[in-house]
Amino acid sequence: MTKYKVVIADDDRNFTASIKLILEQDNYDVIVFYDGITASEKIQEIKPDLVLLDYDMPGMNGYDVCRKLRENITTRYIPIIIVTGKKTTVYDKIIGLKTGADDYMVKPFDTDELKARILRLIQRTKEIISLNPLTKLPGNIRIEEEITKRIASGNKFAVGYVDLDHFKAYNDTYGYKKGDNVINLLNQIVFEGISLHGNPDDFIGHIGGDDFIIVSSVDKIDEICRYITNNFDQRIPAYYHPEDRTRGYITTIDRKGNKKMFPIMTVSIGIATNEKREINHYAEIIDILIEMKKYAKSLEEREGSTFVKDRRSSQSKIF
Repeated sequence: MTKYKVVIADDDRNFTASIKLILEQDNYDVIVFYDGITASEKIQEIKPDLVLLDYDMPGMNGYDVCRKLRENITTRYIPIIIVTGKKTTVYDKIIGLKTGADDYMVKPFDTDELKARILRLIQRTKEIISLNPLTKLPGNIRIEEEITKRIASGNKFAVGYVDLDHFKAYNDTYGYKKGDNVINLLNQIVFEGISLHGNPDDFIGHIGGDDFIIVSSVDKIDEICRYITNNFDQRIPAYYHPEDRTRGYITTIDRKGNKKMFPIMTVSIGIATNEKREINHYAEIIDILIEMKKYAKSLEEREGSTFVKDRRSSQSKIF
């Protein structure tokens, strides 16, 4: 059975202790916080599979925590159940659901019902959003839905395809755990780029492996990508052994079985927009992104990470 991670945020220590024990008996990994401010901060780091959130907590109430999590690009898809011990009206439930809660329960409740609701919400969320298990970001289904929604809106938008260069060689040399650390680094840098330079409704998706998708506005995408490329180049050397950093490359076997030198990893980003051309289908965006990313990787004069934007108004090739 998959071990799901659940955060309980509630200042009632007797309640949290009993629910923690019950969930751990069902193979859940349970983390407890006793105030809203700490819970809000730590949930962004932990990225649990579900949050059980008390309405009435010191520092920040459950509604405010829920609202904050929904506004954050890395936590907006985590399922949330709000629980309360107060006398609850229909209005209270409506407010909770409007802030982004997925479910609402009133204490005391049947623990078997709670377990059933938790499991249903986690499984349903993973089915609908297809969250990547490593980064907890939405996968291909949600990526397609997001881009299709942007196309249908008729507004101008931009999509970036973020990919690591020489990642396989690093993975083969340093191992999958170190490779996962690099993917999480890239995930963190992408998130920072959008948080600092993007819009509240921007989107990050994880195709899988070392491939990410970002969706933003035409006026923001360049600055986001510039942040990603600059910061990745600054931070990635720390993920290599000192001797490899000094040399500037690692030696391993390539895909054809030949011994080859691979430089320190960099990032290539291909950007597609509907700024100068009409785009009517998700597949058109993907074709442009693949072409731009391939072109970025092929640039012989480049030093470090780079991004390339499609500026064409026709279907003519860039070569």
